[in-house]
Amino acid sequence: MISSETYQVPLQEILNKVLISRQITGIDFNLLSLIFLSNFLSMDEKRAIQRVFYALKRGWFQLVDISENEVGAIQSWLQMTAFAKVS
Repeated sequence: MISSETYQVPLQEILNKVLISRQITGIDFNLLSLIFLSNFLSMDEKRAIQRVFYALKRGWFQLVDISENEVGAIQSWLQMTAFAKVS
């Protein structure tokens, strides 16, 4: 079984990098999506990831290092995904 300590440091590192640079790579997005869908997050961790997705959806963060097709797929996914809204 995976505990929250297993991913806590990488999660914080990813969130810090994204929040400071206001840029998110395809790899960062995929990692955050997979971590978000796991059952091992605290509510605070889920909210932090939701805020990143919300900022990305609103255009406050820039997607970098990915193709136009991938950008379109991510934007479409964010529009259709209910958890992209911050509660």
